Amino acid sequence: MTQQQALDECYALWTALAKSGDSDKLNAIYRNTNLEHLSTYIYHCPCCEYSHKLARKEGMENLCTYCPIWNTEYGCEKGKSPYYDWSNATIENRRFYAQQIADLALEKGARP
Repeated sequence: MTQQQALDECYALWTALAKSGDSDKLNAIYRNTNLEHLSTYIYHCPCCEYSHKLARKEGMENLCTYCPIWNTEYGCEKGKSPYYDWSNATIENRRFYAQQIADLALEKGARP
């Protein structure tokens, strides 16, 4: 997987979640047949998959170091990030935060 593929797939996933308001990425993946392959990815996220594979290849302990959209030593599940906010939000707010994540992927070069 390349960084571009990770960004493109991440955009597709989070755009689908922004439309559905789902709180479960796996449910959204299975309902959208062109996203089914994401079910095998780490945390069901293309950017996590890309980052973790690259970090392991480089011998890095911090697996989130190479995340193409949320590059922080703490990762997206800790602290203040759109993913953290999405995972703790109501359905209306989940749509908002999912769109923020999709927009981050777009800003970093995803091709819709």
